[in-house]
Amino acid sequence: MKNILLRASIVLSLSAGANAALVTYDPFLVGSNPGAGEYTATQITGQGPTLLGYTGNWINGTPLGVVTSTGLSYPGLLTSGGALLGNSGGSREGRLLSTPFTATTSGTFYLSVLINLSVSSGGNYKAFELHNGGFTDATQRILQIGEGGTGTDFNGTTNFGLRLFSNDSFRINLGPADTSTNLFVVRFDLSTTNNADVVTVYRNPSLSSEPAVPAGTLTNFNLAFDRTSVANFQANGDTITVDEIRIGDTYASVLPAPAPEPATAALLLLGAAATLFRRRRV
Repeated sequence: MKNILLRASIVLSLSAGANAALVTYDPFLVGSNPGAGEYTATQITGQGPTLLGYTGNWINGTPLGVVTSTGLSYPGLLTSGGALLGNSGGSREGRLLSTPFTATTSGTFYLSVLINLSVSSGGNYKAFELHNGGFTDATQRILQIGEGGTGTDFNGTTNFGLRLFSNDSFRINLGPADTSTNLFVVRFDLSTTNNADVVTVYRNPSLSSEPAVPAGTLTNFNLAFDRTSVANFQANGDTITVDEIRIGDTYASVLPAPAPEPATAALLLLGAAATLFRRRRV
């Protein structure tokens, strides 16, 4: 079965000329082998399994941030492993990227992440974040996607939102928060030209192709970040769960579909092979 799936994947990739690539990925696998990318289902701070695009251990946290054995799922998206649960009480955990995004980084990149809230009624701050150089809100927090906090964080405490640089001038309202598992996709168009970077965000977009109309776009700044993080400063028991953190060079690379069932894979293999055969005969 595995050989059929592998051959189908190879032929389909060749026929499509695919060259999309992930540069960072954390599915929060649970197990006892860090060398295989696995976490123990315990506090995440101090753990550093071998993963694409990351280096070192998770840092800056407390026992409130834990890896759970049950992960998030989203229709049509490949998911596996557990998830990172940010418990109530005041905690922020983060891990360094092995290749930071700097002022000299240029090109288009995409980030996707699954976020689930236990309660959507607001309260204190809870979010997935990007930081640069440290974890200070005012000067080192580069991007936030979340809910709660002050009214300036996310266009009201009961809405999902995105904000850059802890600056209300760079803020996008992503609509009312809920307790469903939400998929957020962020597009980064990065340039070495001063103040020419662009951030575009989608909430629960189509997985098949990048939508023509985003939830919002921000421009006129320079963007750099060197770590991903998760924060929860609730004091009332509310939690945030984050899963399937991906950064890639195309929209498709951060939204992979599950592998087809063996029978479907065999049909895809035959169809793709027939297409290649016809092309060779022309």
